[in-house]
Amino acid sequence: FILAFVIRKSLGQARLTALWDPMGGLTVVFIIIFGVTVMDGVTNRFYNDPETVIIYTAAAFVLSIASHLLGYWLFIWKRRQFALTTALLSGYRNMAVIYALVGDQFGEDFFLYLSVHQFPIYLMPLMTEWIFRRMLKDE
Repeated sequence: FILAFVIRKSLGQARLTALWDPMGGLTVVFIIIFGVTVMDGVTNRFYNDPETVIIYTAAAFVLSIASHLLGYWLFIWKRRQFALTTALLSGYRNMAVIYALVGDQFGEDFFLYLSVHQFPIYLMPLMTEWIFRRMLKDE
């Protein structure tokens, strides 16, 4: 955070605005590299133990949807837009970052879950965008 703060201050707002699109593209590239790296080994695990991979993937989607709903319902008493923002932040948290903290301490199954949890993060925005737009249409 400190490094980001220093970079922002040294570049200035005008230069940051000019670099906005290239930095966004670079961010997408890094996200793809991260996703591919985290998914390493999932294909082999699927060939050797498809039932476990399917169960963990289904659990990842269910927990992501449940997190969306919980985030929304906890803040529905605020404006709908605030509740939907909270739902997004709740449902799309990237749990694979946890791996950097715990490493192999929790075993292969834990790492498998963190890996397949990338699926809802990358795929659910296609569904939630449509739902959220409809919900905000009335507001």
